Amino acid sequence: MTDAIITYAIVAIAAGFVLWKLILPVRVKTIVRYTLAGKQAPCAPVTIEGGCAGGCSGCGLAKVANKTR
Repeated sequence: MTDAIITYAIVAIAAGFVLWKLILPVRVKTIVRYTLAGKQAPCAPVTIEGGCAGGCSGCGLAKVANKTR
């Protein structure tokens, strides 16, 4: 019985890690992170495709600038 509980816990932790790192978009991760901390998420764009026009320092939601050659 204990082996099954430990195995399910390991699988649940691995699934959570994969979900957090690979599947969730940056916008959702930022909102969840700040919600759990009890703060309001900074510069959260309304649309997923959108981003902050100026971009906060170190913010993962900042819009990526196109590089021209």
